[in-house]
Amino acid sequence: MLSALALSILLGSSKSYAAPPEPPAPLVSDQTARNRGAYPRIRSQPDGATDVFFESGGHDMRWDVLHAIEYVTPAGAIPYTKVGNASGDYLVSEQLLYNFVTNTAVPGPSDRMSIHRDVMVWNGGGALAYTNVVTGAGGSVAGWLGRDPYDPSTWEGWVAYTFYNGSWPSIGLHHIPTDTTLPEPYPSGDDRHPNLSMGKLVYESRSWELAWQYMGQPWTEKQVPLASWCTRYSRPKIGGRWGQLVAYQAECGGGRYLFVANIDNGNLYFVDAVGGGDVGFDIQLDRMAYVDGADVIHLIRFDELSM
Repeated sequence: MLSALALSILLGSSKSYAAPPEPPAPLVSDQTARNRGAYPRIRSQPDGATDVFFESGGHDMRWDVLHAIEYVTPAGAIPYTKVGNASGDYLVSEQLLYNFVTNTAVPGPSDRMSIHRDVMVWNGGGALAYTNVVTGAGGSVAGWLGRDPYDPSTWEGWVAYTFYNGSWPSIGLHHIPTDTTLPEPYPSGDDRHPNLSMGKLVYESRSWELAWQYMGQPWTEKQVPLASWCTRYSRPKIGGRWGQLVAYQAECGGGRYLFVANIDNGNLYFVDAVGGGDVGFDIQLDRMAYVDGADVIHLIRFDELSM
């Protein structure tokens, strides 16, 4: 559907679509996997090589996009429900650590992990635990006042996580190399599901809205551009080569739709109907993978300069 919308712009078509009023995102390409599936995760490299991992028919699939090849990855304890950050030679999934070079997977220490470069972070018995997956060095930190952390997201030594500050969730931020925790909850109030990348933090703020901040600058909360006719904006993720894009899902008129906002200029773009639950999409650099309402796996590439 998205390709047709993009083509209508190029050809000047006046055809109307039963879709949100925001314009479709400018595209360079739109590709689909041969197999339908769920829970896509991207491994997008600077040289353009891209893999998409997803679950299909009880199998864990790897889609080598450049060579148009799909094959089953090594069997694990449970399917590869992609929730971690991909980087380098590793990707973390629901309870597995996958090594691209050896094409093998080993059980992970938790059901929610995050990884950037070689450092993996998770909730280790009420504390933030971390390990270097190459050297094996690691440890743990208590986090803000020792609160029980969950939903960690890590980037360049920083870890953002959700914890309960009394009866409501808040977000903590810790710098592992210096063992430094910001002295107060990073954003205040009812905030959750943080995502770190490219020097920015994005998260669900109060009343199901979305906010973002620059790293290390508390109390500078900025609003993510939202689709005004939708509600319950959730699961934001940072993309773009400069960290200027935020992808998120929203509930609109009984359906669930995917949007991309440019937080540098305020532009907002409609992508497609989205399936696959709360982790039905991923964004890395200028590429996005998602599951549409018919369980079709898409990999799209944005023309960032047009956004």
